Amino acid sequence: MALPLLLLLPQLALGGRLRFVAPDAQVSAAALVENQAHEAVADSNDPQNFRFMTTESEYPGHEGGIDEFLKKQVRQRAVGSIKDEIVEGHFCAKRGQREQTYYASSLCYWVPELVPETDATDERSNGTVKQEQQLVGMPSGSISWQRPGTAPQNLCQGWKGSAGKCLKCSVCHNNARTKDGSIEGSSFAEEVPLPPCLKEKDIERQCLESYEASSTTLRIEKDRCEELRARRSKAEDAVNNCQHKLQSSSSRLEHESLGELQRAEDSVASSQERLEAEKQHERSSEVHMEAECHDYNVASGRVAHIDFIKNAEWLRCQQHQWTACVDGDVACQQKIRTEMDLYAKCTRCFVAAGMRDDARKRIRDAEDLLRAGENKVESARKEVQATRDEVQRWQLQLPALQDALRAQEAEWLSQEEGCQQAMLDYDNGKHEHVKLCAPTLYDQSCEKACLSQLDAGCGVIEGSVQGEQLGNAGGVQIGCSPPQQSWILAPEDQSSQCERITAVQKPVSAQAVLFAGWLWQQTWGPSASWKRRYFVLESGDAVRSARLRSFKEDPTESGNAQEQLDDAITLWDAVGIAKVAGKYLKREDSSCFLFYHFYRTFRFCAPDNAELAGGFFSSSAALRDHWVALLKSTFKFKGVVKGSPFEGVSRCCCTSSDPASCALLSGVELYKSKSPFNSGGVCPSDQGYRYFKKQGIDRLPPACLLPKFM
Repeated sequence: MALPLLLLLPQLALGGRLRFVAPDAQVSAAALVENQAHEAVADSNDPQNFRFMTTESEYPGHEGGIDEFLKKQVRQRAVGSIKDEIVEGHFCAKRGQREQTYYASSLCYWVPELVPETDATDERSNGTVKQEQQLVGMPSGSISWQRPGTAPQNLCQGWKGSAGKCLKCSVCHNNARTKDGSIEGSSFAEEVPLPPCLKEKDIERQCLESYEASSTTLRIEKDRCEELRARRSKAEDAVNNCQHKLQSSSSRLEHESLGELQRAEDSVASSQERLEAEKQHERSSEVHMEAECHDYNVASGRVAHIDFIKNAEWLRCQQHQWTACVDGDVACQQKIRTEMDLYAKCTRCFVAAGMRDDARKRIRDAEDLLRAGENKVESARKEVQATRDEVQRWQLQLPALQDALRAQEAEWLSQEEGCQQAMLDYDNGKHEHVKLCAPTLYDQSCEKACLSQLDAGCGVIEGSVQGEQLGNAGGVQIGCSPPQQSWILAPEDQSSQCERITAVQKPVSAQAVLFAGWLWQQTWGPSASWKRRYFVLESGDAVRSARLRSFKEDPTESGNAQEQLDDAITLWDAVGIAKVAGKYLKREDSSCFLFYHFYRTFRFCAPDNAELAGGFFSSSAALRDHWVALLKSTFKFKGVVKGSPFEGVSRCCCTSSDPASCALLSGVELYKSKSPFNSGGVCPSDQGYRYFKKQGIDRLPPACLLPKFM
């Protein structure tokens, strides 16, 4: 966090110690301290600083529910999915993990559309671009976390951006607010919108147009030579193409078409042989069937025609269930033998008929195969003829094409030397012209527009800044690490490029340590006691709440001081704050204050006068008043979750009849009246305050006329 020089505010010097700026001797009134604190915080919370991010500055809301109820029982703030320490429009509100609420961005870099091709001697090759960029990664060093004594940890990882855009790497991080002090972050490529401007291709096009307009004679000669060379190349291509086609078609004729025809003819011959064999087999099966069925016809007394025997309804070979004959019954036994013989002859006829039908099916299959082979032979013969015609066509074209090539070569060779020089002169001239022309358009370029976007959030840091951190946790470090060399101003090394970038863009810390020092805090619970803690008031900004952080040790003195993470207080949605005398909290020599939040009332006391002896503040009350003034200035959404019953109500309260003892109290500083007839707020009598008229003061004291910053 940056540490601006604020009047009456302690600052972290580079050595890590607190120092103070002495106030004007005439300035002592607590009300003026409040006004100065308000102005200082207002400067650091200027909404214009974050208009690049959002114009929404509404309170993000706070989750309730059972977790809220349980947390209140132990006087802790419920932490839900809503990041209620930043506004809803904050970049990190819906990005990164719950703890990653701090924003940091790299400097803004222009990623050029084009990359100049370089050689050992110069910058651009022929003034034209040989490579177009697609996606570019952000080099390490653009944003890193630097912990004392360790290597920087790159926060911008896995980042890819498109060429031809103004980009920055934006990171949501946790500010190393973990028990082990580890840094965690999520990085994103964020495009910066630009006004109308010229990209590299636009600049190149303009430069080439101006060069051609100023080199008409040379351009005409160059175009003529290129046309002459193109005709020669075209003639050469025609010859090469003809030779290639001739070779290809000849090879196809020899190795493919003729071979395919031979294979087709061989297949037809094989099919014919198979067909003859199947026909012979069919004739044999026919003779066999006639013989087998003849016996059945004779035995049955029926005529089974050989063409229909298998399908005839009457041909049914049935095996009867014969019963045993009585011994000696010759007629019965003869009948059984006759039926069994008939059944056997019928079965043999039926089987023979099936063999004949199978033979006929194989004949049909062989005939189909033969017809398919004959069709394939016909197609192969047509393909052979077409290929022979193609070979002949290329053979006829080749001599004429070779004659045309010889003519074009002769014409080119007679002018080659002069043409080569003309084209070289043109290219060299174009190279030099683009080299000189491109930088003249830099002021109109998108590259300059990108680097000049001072209100686009380039190099913005929320959280600790390296070198100004508390303790040994480290801080954000933003370096100059452009993803690509400038095309317009090439050749330019990275050092020169960074000098040009950082002359315009500089890292800016959005937060500050407004105040820091020792306070006594009363713990909560049945064994409540007073603990001495070192508190750091971290400022908010236009999109973030201020936060009160606590340490057991002074982090500006000890590099091992550990923050009490669970005790940090988000301030902007507090209920209010009230000054109280030390005796009210049984700390007679201290000046104290009550800090009212929607989930707990915190009790703080400044060190007593003896502890402050020789210090900057002359009394415990002066230090207490300073803390109260600063804390009040952070209540951006005061009472939004839980309001004070007397918000907006003020009373002039005095501790004696002396007008100098009076103060204008309001909000939580007032008490509810014990009288059933008075529903308004009254002066806190237990702190010695009474309404000014009850103290015998007739006119409103001056202290109650001062403007009061709430």
